[in-house]
Amino acid sequence: GPGGRTHPFFPILNDQVTLVCRIEKKGGDWTREYCVAEGDVSIETLATGAQWLGVREYARRLEHAGLSRAIARVLSLEQGQTDKLCEYSPRELLDLVFHVFGDKAVLDRYQEARDHQRQTALELRELEGQLQRLGAEVEKLNGQVNRYRQWRRLSDERITLVSEVLPRLAYHEAVESIRMGRVQSIGKRREYATLKTELAALDQQLPALRNTAEAATLSLNQWDAELARLQQEKDTANRQETRAATLLERRTELLDAAQLAGAQDAATLSRELETRRNRDAHVRAELKPLRETLRELDDRIARLLRGERADPADVRALREALQAEHIDHALLPEVVEVQDEHWQIAVEALLHPYRHLVLLANPEDQARAFAIGERLRYRHFIVPDVAKITDSPASTFGALLEVIRFTAPVPPWLTQLLDRTQRVADTSAGAQLPRGQDWITREGYLRERRGGRHASSGAERHFGRARIPALQTERTDIAARIATLDGQQQKVHTEIASYNAALSGANAPAELAARADEFARAEIAQRNANATVLSLIAAQNAAYTARQMAMDAREAARMAVAAEEARRAPLLKALTTAANRPAREEQARRILRLRQDRSAMPVAWKERATNIALVARWESATAAQREIEKIETSLREDDWITDETIIALRDLRSEDYQRQSVEHERRHAENRRATDQTDAARGAYIEVL
Repeated sequence: GPGGRTHPFFPILNDQVTLVCRIEKKGGDWTREYCVAEGDVSIETLATGAQWLGVREYARRLEHAGLSRAIARVLSLEQGQTDKLCEYSPRELLDLVFHVFGDKAVLDRYQEARDHQRQTALELRELEGQLQRLGAEVEKLNGQVNRYRQWRRLSDERITLVSEVLPRLAYHEAVESIRMGRVQSIGKRREYATLKTELAALDQQLPALRNTAEAATLSLNQWDAELARLQQEKDTANRQETRAATLLERRTELLDAAQLAGAQDAATLSRELETRRNRDAHVRAELKPLRETLRELDDRIARLLRGERADPADVRALREALQAEHIDHALLPEVVEVQDEHWQIAVEALLHPYRHLVLLANPEDQARAFAIGERLRYRHFIVPDVAKITDSPASTFGALLEVIRFTAPVPPWLTQLLDRTQRVADTSAGAQLPRGQDWITREGYLRERRGGRHASSGAERHFGRARIPALQTERTDIAARIATLDGQQQKVHTEIASYNAALSGANAPAELAARADEFARAEIAQRNANATVLSLIAAQNAAYTARQMAMDAREAARMAVAAEEARRAPLLKALTTAANRPAREEQARRILRLRQDRSAMPVAWKERATNIALVARWESATAAQREIEKIETSLREDDWITDETIIALRDLRSEDYQRQSVEHERRHAENRRATDQTDAARGAYIEVL
């Protein structure tokens, strides 16, 4: 109820009441009576015990309960008018309520205030849009004005550099160059005089030194001729001694033949001779392959000592192709060193399938290397992925990897293979290891996942330093065998010669008797030739000593001449430099140009102090020229504004922007006032509502 009363229909205290209107016809007229009953009462009950009220009393009771006259007016509409309320829109119903209460003017004022505020806000937004567009245009024009001013500054700077700074710097540099040229010219003249004096002293010494050298050369030639004469005489004496020795050897053979002829018959001698010839043929047949093997070993050892390798033809072809393409690589044997020679055979056995493995230094070369391998049908692996290590990595205790050192990166799978292969003394020790463990013996018996096999490659060596010693050991054995066979062959040859002489020994005594005088003369000639050779050797030794002294003298003289000429050559060059003819000619040209430029140059441009300040700023004319070129490039290539009317246009748009800003502020204040009015009208409207 009104005022927060809890019982608006007092004295009724129930929370519910029933409002009743009874209409009936009495005496020909329709009458209305009202009732306010306590609780929710049915029509049947009301018909018997209700207290009926008149219209005025009922209206009073309702108003006392809080139902205003306006609402009562609406509720008291005729039946037809009440039905039409269902057809009204919410807005029409609200207007009807305000009409009923008499507050339609409040709603109209609120609507007018809202319309005015909405129109003001719309105008303000439109003005703000215009102001933003104008502000953006002003900012754009400011940027264009800055570009114009920058273009103007660069243009003015270029004009200043070209018209004044560059000529002044060139003039200053020319003056300074002439001044420094004069200072250098004085020093060069002094240097020229000093060098000329030194060169004259050398020119006086050189003829004597050259004469000494020529005399030493002449003496050396004389001793060379003397040595040639002594050698010729010695050769003659040696030939005489050789002829005498040959005759005396024939005498010895005749004596041996006569002695054998007396001891054995011809048939026995023939059989022994045939036996010796068969033995000689056998030894010769045995020596031929041994000598070929020895020559091959010598060639292989020599190539290894020179750093070369005796690779198969396909490996050599691939390496030559890789080198032609400048692809850095190495073979696996070139990077493996065996640190324990006792396990050399085991290492050879395990790595024998990989002896032609090619390791690429740069993985980026793999495409080109694979293309070459495909073209040459190279059957061995070309490995681009190698670990970045040069020494042996940490290995498992007892692994084969412990006895190996790598001098270059190798594939990780290779180190893993060596690390998982254990070294064992023999196959019995290997059998004690866990199942699945790879192992290898010193003799090359390998146990892997596929089973066990003997993997040794024999005496051939490919890895580490042991290859050369192995080849040298093999060569020593073959050389010893050849030496033994050579001794046997020499003995057989001697026996063959003896038996041949014995078979012809029947005539030996007669020949000895017939040539006795010849053999005696040969003995005397041999003694005389030996004495002559000894005397000639002594003379040669003395001549060699004298020739060596002459050679030393000639070399000393030549060195002295060379030293003087070596001193003279730089003196001549320095003298030419000190003469400085090109510099003097250039100095003359600079002076002439300076005189021509000075006549057409303003006097103020010749002030040295001002020009020094320009040098401090621009360093040189070359630097100024570079700056001019830089400015010209910027003016030519960059996007510039070159129309100065852009400044006036910017100022005009700035003034428009200021005016629009003032108008915007005015409209904004008006919108604030309209908002205040709308808020006030809305407050009144809400209060009425």
